[in-house]
Amino acid sequence: MSKKDRQKNIKDLIIADNRGWRKAELARLAKVHRSTVGRDIEELIKNKSFYLEKGKIYLDSERYLSPLNLDSHEMIALQQSAVFLLENEGFVSPHLASAVEKISSKMALLSPEIKQSLEAFHREINEKKKLVSPKNRKMHEKINKAWMNGELLDIHYLYGEEIHRIKGSINSLETRDRGICLQLNYSGEDEDIEIWMDQLVKVKRHRDFS
Repeated sequence: MSKKDRQKNIKDLIIADNRGWRKAELARLAKVHRSTVGRDIEELIKNKSFYLEKGKIYLDSERYLSPLNLDSHEMIALQQSAVFLLENEGFVSPHLASAVEKISSKMALLSPEIKQSLEAFHREINEKKKLVSPKNRKMHEKINKAWMNGELLDIHYLYGEEIHRIKGSINSLETRDRGICLQLNYSGEDEDIEIWMDQLVKVKRHRDFS
């Protein structure tokens, strides 16, 4: 097997199952020496889509994303969806704002005629983005990453005037009239529990657990 094919197979394994892989496991599957896999891992880490933690290699899901190859109609549909969320739900996340800015910058190149409209929308969405606190943004990012990696969450949240704690896995994130609703499956219950983003007090992913 060529080096290129071996590294592709290693990447595919990690992307398919991001549980953390040791050199010995990958070497056994690739049928090569651990030192060879070690060099492959070093090259994968250089592109910043993978990282080592406690002797295991993981995919950095915040950095890695396959090319989407959106056409102009798909980009316009996404941008219009963001406008709908802003105007009808009154909600915007900083991640939505930055994503729309990237899409809109491409659209402006494709069609200078719509550039002025896009710039006005950017001003509006950026004003709302300032209302999101750094703490809430960080909690949202932890939830997103846990969902992408299939990790458990340890959540402290407000229910009435009391703070409750729950550990579980994410089933879905939904945008509703109040904002983002997190549906969490936890041990001992048949039904999911729904927690709103504005109820969150503290969030930890399973790797952060003490």
